[in-house]
Amino acid sequence: MSAFLYRLGRASARHPFRVLGLWLVAAIAVMALQSSAGGFLQANIPMARRVYERVAAWADAQSEETAVDLFCGVGAITFHLARGARRVFGVEASPIAVVDAKANVRRNGFHNVRFLA
Repeated sequence: MSAFLYRLGRASARHPFRVLGLWLVAAIAVMALQSSAGGFLQANIPMARRVYERVAAWADAQSEETAVDLFCGVGAITFHLARGARRVFGVEASPIAVVDAKANVRRNGFHNVRFLA
């Protein structure tokens, strides 16, 4: 983690993380995901992007369907599912991660996602 903390500027493909206030923000695909200490976000962003896209393809959420993402962390898979589903519920045990997930809803402009702790 200390390898990228000195890069306080914009995230890039080579350095997908940046520090923004008290949060770590990762650029994944077209999303920016915030994670606090106690939240959960994959550290290997290129692999995470592939996994998230594969999960969304396997789920094949349709526009009339509701999806549920259990143990959703800060919402990365939840948001990938939200691109196809009518509504997605993210369920997470960590209240800190849910706070970050709700901030990520606002940060990325999703209107069909709800998070529960």
